[in-house]
Amino acid sequence: MNISNYLDGIAKPLQGLAPWILRLVLGTSFILHGLGKFPLPPEKMVTWFESMGIAAPEIVASLVAMGEVAAGAAVILGGFLGATGHLLTRLGGGA
Repeated sequence: MNISNYLDGIAKPLQGLAPWILRLVLGTSFILHGLGKFPLPPEKMVTWFESMGIAAPEIVASLVAMGEVAAGAAVILGGFLGATGHLLTRLGGGA
């Protein structure tokens, strides 16, 4: 018995759970990063946005925090499809 067959035997029964495990880990990460920015507005993020010249940094920083929490919940619940998933991925990469 080689290692590949052994690992296949372990992984095959869990194959159906893989997407849910990924959703749970990714969604939890989004939620925790969003909650880390509370209470609103997150002062450090506002200062950073001001230094970059972003208009209305308090509003934008608050929307980012709330968006991360909402996106995390949506990922866990499976509430995104197709283009929305791509949008969340792009926005999450910049946060």
